[in-house]
Amino acid sequence: MSVEDCADCAGGTPARAECEGCVLYRLYNLDDTGRVRLAYAFEAASDSAALEEARLAGTMNDVEVWQRDRLIARINKEDAA
Repeated sequence: MSVEDCADCAGGTPARAECEGCVLYRLYNLDDTGRVRLAYAFEAASDSAALEEARLAGTMNDVEVWQRDRLIARINKEDAA
């Protein structure tokens, strides 16, 4: 489920005050040495929804999904294919 599917967001990018059901996550695209190449923030309704969003990103590198200071998962490029 992406932010577009969140009932609290009414089908679009929410204003924070209006969306109590979504949480801010960060996806870090890592290079071959494990350093951050690219990062972006997105909102999702749950950890599992955030992981699905990360898998849909279709990166050719390893990625990490974080919610604040909590590592949700590291997805290896071999696992994402």
